[in-house]
Amino acid sequence: MARNINNKRRSNDGGKNLLYIALGVAAVAIVAAFLLWPSKKHYINDERGVVRSVVDNSTIELANGLKVNLLGVEPTEKSGDFLKSLINKEVRLTVDSSNPKKYYEDASKETVKAYVTLTQPAEYSNVNGYLIKKGYCGFLNSYCNDSVAVFTEYAKRNSEGEDGKVSGMLNTSGVLMSDTTLSKKMTAATFLIVGRSEDGVSYGTGFFINKNGLALTNYHVLSHDADYRIFISDEDGNITADRDRSIVRVVDYSRSDDYAIFWVQLDNGEEVPYLDLAKERPKRGTPIAVVGNPGTDTGAYLATFTTGKISALREEDGLIQFDASITNGNSGGPVCDYYGRVVGIASQVAIKNGRQNAANLNFGVDIQLVRKKLDGLKDVKTYGGK
Repeated sequence: MARNINNKRRSNDGGKNLLYIALGVAAVAIVAAFLLWPSKKHYINDERGVVRSVVDNSTIELANGLKVNLLGVEPTEKSGDFLKSLINKEVRLTVDSSNPKKYYEDASKETVKAYVTLTQPAEYSNVNGYLIKKGYCGFLNSYCNDSVAVFTEYAKRNSEGEDGKVSGMLNTSGVLMSDTTLSKKMTAATFLIVGRSEDGVSYGTGFFINKNGLALTNYHVLSHDADYRIFISDEDGNITADRDRSIVRVVDYSRSDDYAIFWVQLDNGEEVPYLDLAKERPKRGTPIAVVGNPGTDTGAYLATFTTGKISALREEDGLIQFDASITNGNSGGPVCDYYGRVVGIASQVAIKNGRQNAANLNFGVDIQLVRKKLDGLKDVKTYGGK
């Protein structure tokens, strides 16, 4: 009886061994299939394709369905007409280092931003630069860190008259922007600040002043004992939950002047669009614009762009007064002139009898106060406009 039992055990052991071998082979096959399965990520750099159609005056569509928005090109009818000449030609794409989106997954559903270069010899090679150089379009400098100097020079030359003097579109500070261009530049560098605490949720605005995440807002936006999260916007004002960041460290602040200087945590290798700080105070009557997140307690008015002019300079209070519309949630947002330079930080509105003044008596922190502080900080080596 014992002999029969031993034979049965040996028989069972053999079956188990076969089972283990089969499972091992299956596991190896699964791992191999996973490793060899093609990635869904298609990196934009050096992507090639034939132009199938023109989507709009600054966007083309490749044969695989991928839509490509040309970096630096502020659309005009002339730019749209020129892009039609690219149909059936092969082009190569290059992404700017400041653009957070370096790849796409579904060509038929996505739009990417890139420099477009012809792969065959022609009068020109870089389509973006050629459009700006020839004056077929305006210069939109969002996400153009790698070419901003060259493209700005092209735009400047286009604004020079026959006598070589710069026209009213420019001065020595750079390019005077349209509402569309300024809106995109400011919005791409501006973000939503959400603070959560036992007292509830608070909302505000901030903006980047260098590519590595140095940022500004109001002191009162960060003065709560709260967990703060930063939600980055794209140039069109799209703010999504997956683009959230944390505050690494508050470098300095002023309770009396109502500003805070801080670092935002970025992903490895990530660079962000930023704004330059003006080197002098604006004059009364200077056109300005504000980007912020008004009425964010309702969740309905994110990344709003409003315009107006400088109404007065309140040097005794360190404030600039302006009539561009702001309200709750705008606090900490940039106030820029039409060269894209920050002249102030939106901070407060005039209140009478518990209601916001209908005359739009609004105020911002004079950015010159912040510049002085930045220039004295040892751990801030550079910022936009320094």
